[in-house]
Amino acid sequence: MKKNLIAMSVVAALTTTSFANDLNKEMYNQIQALKAQLDALEKKWLNKKLNKKLKHQQLQ
Repeated sequence: MKKNLIAMSVVAALTTTSFANDLNKEMYNQIQALKAQLDALEKKWLNKKLNKKLKHQQLQ
């Protein structure tokens, strides 16, 4: 009986650890995707700002 409880505890711990690792991987992937989106938005914003500045200089 005691061995069964220990075995069940070990299995539960391993399962929980595995599940947590999967969640961590998924969160990491989502964070990387968000970083890529932010980088793209920043580049787009900087390009817009640069284009405005260039147009302004051409008008002068």
